[in-house]
Amino acid sequence: MRYCGRHARTLIAIGALVVLGLSFGCNQPPEPGADPAPAPVEGIGNGIDMDGARAGTVGDAPSLSVAERYLTIPPYGTEPIDESGFTLASRFSGPVSDRGDLDQVVASIRGRNRRGIEALQKQLAAIDPESLDAPQVRSTIERDIAILWLYEGAFDQAEVWLDRASESAEHPLVSVGLRQNLLALRGVASLRRGETENCIGCVGPSTCLWPIAPGAVHLLPDGASEAADWLSEYLRQRPDDLAMHWVLQLAFDLLGRNTSGEDRRVLPLPTRDDDQTFPRFPNVAEAAGLLSAGPDMAGGSVFDDFNGDDLPDLFWTSYETDLGPRLFLNNGDSTFSDASSRFGLDSYVLAVNCAHADFDNDGFLDVILLRGGWENPAPMTLLRNLGGERFEDVTARAGLADPIASQSAAWGDFDNDGHLDLFVCGEARGGDLDASRLFLAPDALRGDADQRRSRLYRNLGDGTFLDVTAEAGVTNARYAKGASWGDFDNDGWPDLYVSNMAVPNRLYRNLGDGTFEDIAPEAGVLGPIDSFSCGWFDFDNDGHLDLFVTDYSADLFGFVFDQVGEPTSRHLRLYRNNGDGSFSDLAAPLGLNHVFLPMGSSIGDLDGDGFLDLYLATGRPGYSYLMPNVLLRNDSGRRFVDATASSGTGHLQKGHGVSIADFNGDGAADLFVQLGGAVPGDRSYNALFQNPGHDHHWLTLKLVGTRSNRSALGARFTIDLRDPDGSTRSLHRLVSGGTSFSGNALSQTIGLGHASAIESITIRWPVTGSMSQVLDNVPMDGVIEVVEGTE
Repeated sequence: MRYCGRHARTLIAIGALVVLGLSFGCNQPPEPGADPAPAPVEGIGNGIDMDGARAGTVGDAPSLSVAERYLTIPPYGTEPIDESGFTLASRFSGPVSDRGDLDQVVASIRGRNRRGIEALQKQLAAIDPESLDAPQVRSTIERDIAILWLYEGAFDQAEVWLDRASESAEHPLVSVGLRQNLLALRGVASLRRGETENCIGCVGPSTCLWPIAPGAVHLLPDGASEAADWLSEYLRQRPDDLAMHWVLQLAFDLLGRNTSGEDRRVLPLPTRDDDQTFPRFPNVAEAAGLLSAGPDMAGGSVFDDFNGDDLPDLFWTSYETDLGPRLFLNNGDSTFSDASSRFGLDSYVLAVNCAHADFDNDGFLDVILLRGGWENPAPMTLLRNLGGERFEDVTARAGLADPIASQSAAWGDFDNDGHLDLFVCGEARGGDLDASRLFLAPDALRGDADQRRSRLYRNLGDGTFLDVTAEAGVTNARYAKGASWGDFDNDGWPDLYVSNMAVPNRLYRNLGDGTFEDIAPEAGVLGPIDSFSCGWFDFDNDGHLDLFVTDYSADLFGFVFDQVGEPTSRHLRLYRNNGDGSFSDLAAPLGLNHVFLPMGSSIGDLDGDGFLDLYLATGRPGYSYLMPNVLLRNDSGRRFVDATASSGTGHLQKGHGVSIADFNGDGAADLFVQLGGAVPGDRSYNALFQNPGHDHHWLTLKLVGTRSNRSALGARFTIDLRDPDGSTRSLHRLVSGGTSFSGNALSQTIGLGHASAIESITIRWPVTGSMSQVLDNVPMDGVIEVVEGTE
């Protein structure tokens, strides 16, 4: 069953569908909130705009030099333009006098696209019609006004301004490249309208999954059809734009058109590996009751037990100005119930990520909410779980009230005292958000370096934290996108990896005395330079923690260029731990040297064979970044194979928080993906992919610390197995939430493959002076809880 929204342009299609017995509900664009008083608006970009047009200040007529007017504008797929409007709208954020005040931060963001439209209309009115620059400046500003309407998903208004921009661009003094790229922009805008009407308005189990199945073909076809027309004309004029070839192919796929051999402008992308190991994971979000929360924007997620009934619940955040985190409690019958309001979550808006742990060791999971990533400092929120009944905001009391621009944080007990400490990534850029400079060089990081300072908070054990960043030696005044704790040298002290944007990464080795040293250069783990999420895991089960770091440097053109077989240097890293303090990048031999553009990622054994697989949640803010999320199967530590198509987990909407847990207790790890973009017009429903199982043995292991932290974060355990042929093998695991943009259950479900018996489990608890704990005669295919220091 698919449920569709009403749209005036598709009354005939809707009438036909009603005859078929489908029901509809309204899906109107949200009304904008009350706008705060607009701030003074500086020149758009204060220099060369993204298409070469120079913009002046409000009230001044913008002007172009003769050279700029005739600059060659690159193809749309390589032009650093963000048609979602996020980059442009951020320039019109309102003033904030106190960045620790969430209400002020929210007010600065709410309605900023409308403030931008007003400012641009003033610029438009100020253009001197006699100027030689007037036609191109006019077309550029009209285009930008359309983009700001696209920001909120107001497609009809955007179309009006795209009509105006296209008409202005017909003037002979307007660059041909601008005129051509407007065709591509119109195609992308039409396709996004089609996604909204179908992926949101007509959601179903196969909606928006790549490859597009017959059941996911758009029932309301106008958007995709118009996109195909605009993009076909654009590619007739600019046939070398591989990125738009891919978008055009998607438009045809969404229309259900078989284009093989039909059109040279169509670029079907092959599946990298035809891996059939994974059966299809059905998206059961609707059946589980999760769609009642509605679609939302970008956010993080946690898949763990919040009310103490040993069933994994779902917690996720969204970068919304009027929507707090959602908590759906597991009913134990494969469905979930929305408990968000009852837990007091509605007012904690604008959180783009979250990280969970039992910081006060009371047996109930707490959550830290992160804000300000990509933009400017904002307050964090530490939510203390009060007995599995509700959350309490203890941020100020805990000493965490200092605002920070952050998209990631990592819990870990760096001093092994049994209390979880907190590392928070700092990434403030200062000034305007400028997508054209974001990934270029360290000098793109403008503003006060202290604003970018990441922070290490030591847990004092009394509900409060102390900032020990400087004395610990982890002042990473760079642009941190991710962080992860792991004891890579097996000395009993957790080390810290920090992934940075535009500058090298850090590997902080824990010296065991409260201080760290950055050994990333000699360890060989500086890259990739444009990193995002990261995490530790033992991919080959050799007992040494390996390091996974995603790459975010490429664009849509690079993604397609890589897909058609061209080699690339812009790929993620999988650093194998050599056991001597050094690492080797095995991305290429393991088959990972491809362009994926993951924002979120997670690690889990999704086929139950005992080797940890990878799931990548992909995309960028722009509406054209329609690329499938990716499932990579770990083939016994020898290589990673793309199992996206066979598993049916390749959702095309932008992915962020990825979390893994066995929500129905069948021994197979399931996958939750928080979906949605950075702007209101790019909302999406989230996906819950249910693992059908693989006929393997399994064990779910819950560790409870007593001297160690209660969550057992940082614990390491080894499972020694005997196989039917008499041979033995070992599995090695780290207790963590996954990577820096995931929230896996801390009670891990481990696939045992076809083992005949568990010979023993050896646990190394994360606290000073702890002895290894060994368990014998552990049964398979069940859940066991191990309390530190007990049999």
